[in-house]
Amino acid sequence: RTWADVAALAPVVCKCAEAGDQDALGAVRTTAAELALYVRAAANRAGFESAFDVALCGGLVESQLVRHHLDECLAYECPNARTAEPSVEAATGAAMYAARLL
Repeated sequence: RTWADVAALAPVVCKCAEAGDQDALGAVRTTAAELALYVRAAANRAGFESAFDVALCGGLVESQLVRHHLDECLAYECPNARTAEPSVEAATGAAMYAARLL
């Protein structure tokens, strides 16, 4: 299986979690916790000390349930982070940030 195969299951898992399936809800909570750890690691590596936005993109974060759990996990793991809608495409945002580092 490829990552795309696994990613294709995300909407199904989210719908099951929203319908009350406890196993799916556990998967959503675990995913949100892991995403928050990635944000914390990236913020530490980048030296972010003040408040910053985390742009949400991709199919997984279209679920309000995932967003809710991600917000909760970020509040604990990385309190300076706040979720936000991206203002540009992900690749464009990455390029803009990289240009500021030059």
